[in-house]
Parts: sequence; structure tokens; C-alpha cells
Amino acid sequence: ISKYNIEFSDVIILKDVLHYLPSDTQNNLIKNCISKLNEKGIIIIRDGDREQIKEHKKTKITEFFSTNFGFNKVEHKLEFISKSEIKEIAKNSSMNFVEMGQAKQTSNKLFVLRK
Repeated sequence: ISKYNIEFSDVIILKDVLHYLPSDTQNNLIKNCISKLNEKGIIIIRDGDREQIKEHKKTKITEFFSTNFGFNKVEHKLEFISKSEIKEIAKNSSMNFVEMGQAKQTSNKLFVLRK
């Protein structure tokens, strides 16, 4: 996903993929997506928020099973982004940031960045 040539888009969805990338690659990917948004475009991000300590333990357990029993393949150590990091990227890119919701049992959250 980090090497994909993103075309200009109205909406870009990053669903449950960021934690499979190293932290610097996550940040670069989000910034690249922002640069490829059309006017009034949005980015929807769903991923685990490592700042949610209690819920994040459950997220890490689910990822352990999905990556160790053949469901998902990993090339790097899992690195979860935080709400604060996404919010900071949005702020530095003049994007509006909205947190839309959180899963009941895990740290998975939905964030929307809007031009």
C-alpha cells in the first residue's frame, strides 16, 4: 500500500492497514493520501489507537491471532498509530479532524480527515 500510486480522489479509505507498516511509513502514507485528495476530499482511517491502553490490549490479542495463524501476513513488527498522531498530521496539513467512533471491546477507532 505504501508503494501504490494513489490517484486524485474524493475519498480514500485506510481500513485496518496502518499498523502493518512502520511508523514513518504510516505518516508518509497519510500525507501522500492528503496530497492526492480533490477539493473537499476526505480520508477515512480505521485502526487501533494505542493510546487506549485497556482496549488496546484486546486489539493486540486479536492481531496476534490473525497474524500468527495464517489470516494476515506481516513483513514488519506491528506498530499502532495513535489518535494524537493522526490529529497532528491533520493539523499540520490544514485538514479538519473528527473522531467518529470506537469499537466496544477494542481500541479500533474511526477517524475522518477532511480538506
